[in-house]
Amino acid sequence: MRILFIEFRDPLHPQAGGAETLLLEVASRLVAAGHPLDYLCCRPAGAPRECELRGVRVLRHGPQLIFNFIAPIVALRLLRERAYDVMLEGLDKVPFFLPLARPRCAVVAHV
Repeated sequence: MRILFIEFRDPLHPQAGGAETLLLEVASRLVAAGHPLDYLCCRPAGAPRECELRGVRVLRHGPQLIFNFIAPIVALRLLRERAYDVMLEGLDKVPFFLPLARPRCAVVAHV
C-alpha cells in the first residue's frame, strides 16, 4: 500500500518535538512492513526540499506559517503523480482539510 503522510514538521525541524518523533516511528514501521511512504511537511529555512529518514521519504514544501494552505494543493498534485492508496494526517494542531480523493486516516499524537 502506497501512503502519503502529512504533518506540519518532520523530526529534523528546529521546533520538532515528541509528536514528530512518534509520527516518524509510525511511518518508519509502515515502511519496514513494506509500504512506500512519503512524509509531506513544511520546509524550515535552509532545509533541503527532500531527504530520507529511516526509509521514509520526506518532502518539504513552504513555510510553516502557510503550510495549512499549501498542504492540500501539494497533496492533490502528489495524488495525481504518485497514486497513493491512503493518506495519513498527523493531527496535532489545526487540521489540513485534505482532499477527499483518497481514503484517509488521522494519527493523533496529542491534543
